[in-house]
Amino acid sequence: MHHLIQNNLYSEFGFRRMVDAVRDLNLPYGIFKLRPFDHEVIWEDGVAPEEGVPTVVWGTTNVVRASKKYGWNPGVFKNENFDMRVLNQQFGDAMLNADGKFYKLGEVPSYEGTAFIRPALDSKSFTGQKVNSEEFEKWREDIYSLSDEFTKADPDTMVMVASPKRVIDEARFFVVDGKVIAGSMYRVDGRVLYKGIGNDTPLYQPMWKYAEWHTHTFEGWTPCEAFVLDVGRVEDGLRIIEVNCINVAGFYDCNMTAVIRAVENLRVASSTG
Repeated sequence: MHHLIQNNLYSEFGFRRMVDAVRDLNLPYGIFKLRPFDHEVIWEDGVAPEEGVPTVVWGTTNVVRASKKYGWNPGVFKNENFDMRVLNQQFGDAMLNADGKFYKLGEVPSYEGTAFIRPALDSKSFTGQKVNSEEFEKWREDIYSLSDEFTKADPDTMVMVASPKRVIDEARFFVVDGKVIAGSMYRVDGRVLYKGIGNDTPLYQPMWKYAEWHTHTFEGWTPCEAFVLDVGRVEDGLRIIEVNCINVAGFYDCNMTAVIRAVENLRVASSTG
């Protein structure tokens, strides 16, 4: 499979990790940047994929539309299940925000105190955050004014409104073909960490097993053939924070060589099965 890597992938640390992974596996790859607004690809290194060659792309949320524009297949692993409404229905009380209610952003009713608000879809149209009821109207107008190349929140954007929770520890797990392939703690005792993360905390293996249970054996349902799942620890146990597209997720300290190898095996299995 041909792997395409966006040049400004999260950070120099993340970019180098992905490039090293495809090189370690001796896979064909290309490095590109996206021209703003029209999603035009500008090649910087490596080679472009030949027509018909299976191709996967790694980058920011911008690559989702670029993948469709250029017809890269599989391109990105994304479907209608990357929706908090679907995830809450399927995983139930295992979801951190199982109490979430869903509205169009322009129709969120008044509430008292503080609520956690995030997009229902994995669109990155704005970052989920806690919003005080007294500040909500101004916050919503500020959200409307935010835009990037692809996403812009408007009154019709579906959002989830839930009670605020305190997440103490968090870990990200890369899941391919129903198996947890790699993981990384990224918040420990409330402190966000990005690299050099020691996964030797006693909590890491229980969180890995929790992710495995909810992606492999949990009533036989999985949101996609490849995705990332974030697990958090709250005061009364572990919960699923969210499920996101594997192609546009931050790596933290995950073993991306193992992830890419698993994606390669997934495509081989699907083409020979």
